Amino acid sequence: MGHVKLITLIVTFLLIGFLVPVLSSKGGLDSLAGVFNARHVRTWMRNGGITSNYKEVKKADIPLINHALTKDLGIEEGYLTKYFDIKTRETLKKFQKKYGLLETGIMDTPTQEKMNALYSEDFCPKFGNGDSTIDMTRVVGKGRPLAANYIPNGLVPVPEGLLAQGKQCVSGTILGPLQEMFRAAAKDDIGLLLISGYRRYDIQSTLRDDIVAREGAKGAKEIAVPGESEHQLGLAVDILSVDTPTTIDARFAKTKAGTWLAENAWKYGFTMSYPKGDEDLGGIAYEPWHYRYVGKGLAKILHEQGVSFRRFVEQGFATVALH
Repeated sequence: MGHVKLITLIVTFLLIGFLVPVLSSKGGLDSLAGVFNARHVRTWMRNGGITSNYKEVKKADIPLINHALTKDLGIEEGYLTKYFDIKTRETLKKFQKKYGLLETGIMDTPTQEKMNALYSEDFCPKFGNGDSTIDMTRVVGKGRPLAANYIPNGLVPVPEGLLAQGKQCVSGTILGPLQEMFRAAAKDDIGLLLISGYRRYDIQSTLRDDIVAREGAKGAKEIAVPGESEHQLGLAVDILSVDTPTTIDARFAKTKAGTWLAENAWKYGFTMSYPKGDEDLGGIAYEPWHYRYVGKGLAKILHEQGVSFRRFVEQGFATVALH
């Protein structure tokens, strides 16, 4: 396909994505927003799931177990305490009966697996209300929000073979390219670490609340408001280095992993969403760890022109060289 035809095709898709209306937050799919409380889901993700077994019920798992039992069985909030006591055991038997498991009242392997599956389905739902074709070209950010109940189609849990912090979820569209990019980095002795993928609206809300409470106005510039995060599309990822898994600031750009991504991510269809100089567009500070998948063709053009996806869309296409 010639470069001019490729540009025309991309422009057409971008205009469709830019102009299409998002679903109303008053739509009939509110159940997709998640059954479990966002803070519990975040804890479950960060902890890598519930790991308690019949030998030991871990203290960190008890709130997750009790919350799952409360929500799944429709039990009154507050009935179960912060302890794994007799009431929890009896309630666990009801949970086991509901799913055809042995009614032991203990966290045996089948029970643990079922409870983890419920959390997984809640934070990474199999079915959504989005359109993957439109999502690929949709601008999301300041002034271009998604509805609170917006869930992309085709989300998949990140498999264990891809280095990730805790449990993660992404659009199935990007899983293959993401794995390809991680393998290529590994061949160059760069250990990439996925620290964040898909985030539903309420999880973004609690995350932003926590950061703003901790850092104030500075924190408000470092994370998108709910509905304005590309993470809600399932196409955006935050990537750090396995060597410096907590360096989530501008210093990451100077690490080996940060440099490698800046030079190579486009080859796999990814582009940096918030480069230096674009703060005026999205209201988000420079984030050298945040990449969004746009497809290899468009990523190549953005890389060659040295522009971000949003600037490319909102400031027209005259800057794109047709050669």
